[in-house]
Amino acid sequence: MRYSEDLEWLIRVAAGGMTIASTSDLHVAYRTSAQGLSSDLLAMHRGWKRALTSAGSTLSKRQVLVAEAIHLRY
Repeated sequence: MRYSEDLEWLIRVAAGGMTIASTSDLHVAYRTSAQGLSSDLLAMHRGWKRALTSAGSTLSKRQVLVAEAIHLRY
């Protein structure tokens, strides 16, 4: 999986009943460039959809639509 692999992993963790906790500490930095994966928005959206399918999401259709709307705002 080239796009949304982090999302796919998070869905599996949450669906597996694990608890996800937040922290205010900085653990990663996000870097963008014109040649980066994030520059291809259509590929990112296809990857997002593939991540939901791959993770066997237990989300309702409404939850998926809301999440997709948020994703598309990116």
